[in-house]
Amino acid sequence: MVATAVVVVATLAVGGWFGYSKIKGNQRPAGNPAAYVPKPTAMAATAAGDILTNVLDAYANLKSLTVNASAIMVMDMSKVTLADVNPGAAGKFGGRQADLPKGMTNTADVSIKLMRPDLYRIESKNIMQMSVRGRTTMATNTTAAWSSGATNYVLMQAAAGRGRRFNQYYTVPDKKMAYAMGGSQGVLIPSLFFNDQGNVSEFMSNLGQTEDEAVDGQDCYTLTGSVMGQKLKLWVSKTSFLILRSEITLGGEVNTAQLQKAMRENTNAVPGMSKAQMNRMMRRQASIMPKISGTMTDTYDYVDTNQAFSADDFNYSVPPGVRLTAFAMPPGMMR
Repeated sequence: MVATAVVVVATLAVGGWFGYSKIKGNQRPAGNPAAYVPKPTAMAATAAGDILTNVLDAYANLKSLTVNASAIMVMDMSKVTLADVNPGAAGKFGGRQADLPKGMTNTADVSIKLMRPDLYRIESKNIMQMSVRGRTTMATNTTAAWSSGATNYVLMQAAAGRGRRFNQYYTVPDKKMAYAMGGSQGVLIPSLFFNDQGNVSEFMSNLGQTEDEAVDGQDCYTLTGSVMGQKLKLWVSKTSFLILRSEITLGGEVNTAQLQKAMRENTNAVPGMSKAQMNRMMRRQASIMPKISGTMTDTYDYVDTNQAFSADDFNYSVPPGVRLTAFAMPPGMMR
């Protein structure tokens, strides 16, 4: 349950790129002050809008895109209690359960390959370190999302505790869900390439141009704004207008009323989950967000455009013995 909650929190933080397009606000968060984004000047806001338009045009004009990324997520979860994560079980353990992680670091190598109209393959191999009971535990996990035709697939291989492994191979309804199930890595770039992010100006508040910075020697504009109450910073190449780095600062307060409104307007229902169940789950995650602090940073180390690919280039080799099923949310996530 804890691992699932962490994935949902990570997805919620970047969810504005593909799902929650009506959330706005400019209120100082009750949680991590570093996640707060003040209102930019009119000049900075106008400049950011112009740069963002060029970014969207740059991705829209690509025939294919290959990106390799290095990603790191660092989270402080010491303020999260069992009652936050699973209210029904809180009384059994009295306050904070010993097995709840106090901190987490996740490093990943991500490979993204995209081609129009709808072919993609996203692979992530990551190492997760958690501080539990004063000890640091480590697990190596693999996720993949791909489609070489009409069907969208997701593979998840993760540590399940006590030396066990979670191995699952899913079919999912659409590509947005497929690459969102991998967490933070691999969401932003395909969303931009396939124009899945909706009207960016509708869900980003306080977007402004900030100081220029370089990424691996390449001059970049930087844009800083707020998505779901979390601070988002983008580094945009001055020559290609492609994004070379993104960083989310976690811990901002999520407006529950806005979140509920967004979920009512969301037409991409999760299989096996009703709107009411989804709203309850998201309200729970929104209450956890201000208690978490940390950052998720993706740096795109290799970017190549307009390569020639065939459909076979988007297939993924599934390990033998992993069973294919249709995806549905686990019952524990619906309460």
